[in-house]
Amino acid sequence: MSDFAVYSVNEVFNERNALFDPSAFSIGDDLGAPFRRLRERLESRGHRLDTPDMRSFEAFDGFLFLDLPEASDPFLSRAAASGKPLYLVLFECEIIKRHNWDLVRHRMFRRVFTWSPRLTGERYRHYFWPNPLGDRERGSFDRKRLCVLMASNKYKRDPRELYSERARTIRWFAAHHPGDLDLYGPGWGKDRSKALKFLLYATLHDPLGLARHRQALVSAEDLRRVYRGVAPSKREAMRNYRFSICYENARSIAGYVTEKIFDSFLAGVVPVYLGWENVTDWIDGSTFIDRRDFADHDELHRFLSAMDRRTYETYLGAIESFLDSPQGRRFDVEAFAGTVADGMVDGAPEAP
Repeated sequence: MSDFAVYSVNEVFNERNALFDPSAFSIGDDLGAPFRRLRERLESRGHRLDTPDMRSFEAFDGFLFLDLPEASDPFLSRAAASGKPLYLVLFECEIIKRHNWDLVRHRMFRRVFTWSPRLTGERYRHYFWPNPLGDRERGSFDRKRLCVLMASNKYKRDPRELYSERARTIRWFAAHHPGDLDLYGPGWGKDRSKALKFLLYATLHDPLGLARHRQALVSAEDLRRVYRGVAPSKREAMRNYRFSICYENARSIAGYVTEKIFDSFLAGVVPVYLGWENVTDWIDGSTFIDRRDFADHDELHRFLSAMDRRTYETYLGAIESFLDSPQGRRFDVEAFAGTVADGMVDGAPEAP
């Protein structure tokens, strides 16, 4: 039997096994399900997984890191110096965490688990972004509202970012059809200082990209028309809508298909998706509305508003069929847990 410590770059999950506690996550959805299932899978094979504070450092036989800590991180340094095996799960893309994709630093890990098809070789194991597919709502055409957009208010200096595309969508609905979009998420409320600081930074350091950065800002008047605050549960809020404006954080990153489209699927909502251009390599194209198929927001809005019950239910049926298919089940928490557990236990040291 081996004892593994799991260490997250989000420090709030590194004490008292908070990572496995559904109540530890600020949004009311069970975001800890993949890690809880991984823990159960390891335990079924005679191994234990706990946060570092649950026993002495010396008692652990290996270390699992959730995203790559900074090179100066003391726990990473101590784990590397121990000579015990290290494992890494990559979640955030290079736009969010650039150092996650430092291939030289990957060499310190026995296994690196990634959603990216670009990383190949013996060190890497591929997984699909995990979602609790067994826990889903039954969709209905008889929803109270037309569209919902759930996202944090963020900004990045990268031409592949889609934060500004979300902002353009928010501004268009606020100006033309405010009753047809509700916006939820942190960072859009009264404290918009981070957004203004970002614009000042862009003005000074990226003047050529300033127009794009300005597009990422949403005015207080726009927010007054569409913003509904922070939802305690994405699922509970989304279930009241027919469509979800579902944009990834970035485009043009191979394999970057996160929980966002599955949030819509599991809430019984049809997503309007924008992200990786080859998403249909992994996701059935009949399950979502491709934002790229519309010349502008006006054309998209006409399509959504005019959709009849039969067409809508065709999308819902395709979603159900996909989630129950072998292709869909690759995205289940069970598949993720199996991939990571197998990669850790393969050649894992036995405790003395």
